Amino acid sequence: LVLSIAKARCWFEELSTNATTSVKAIAAREKISASEVSRQLPLAFLSPQIITKILQGHQPIDLTTKRLQRLSKLPLDWAEQAKLLGFGEL
Repeated sequence: LVLSIAKARCWFEELSTNATTSVKAIAAREKISASEVSRQLPLAFLSPQIITKILQGHQPIDLTTKRLQRLSKLPLDWAEQAKLLGFGEL
């Protein structure tokens, strides 16, 4: 879970600074599909409180990388993220 979040943040940084030209370029380098990169990128926008809880090992037991990547849409509102992911109110 931590590694997936870290990768997403790095990939977003690469894209936002034009260090990498596209999701396809990241996918080719990482030897994964572009859709896999696209599914993981929203993890770069998790709230700092959620990231802290995950780093401390205090995430809900059912919160996995696979579950995060399969969300149809991760809310941008951090309070909504916390509720959706099972953290309640942070």
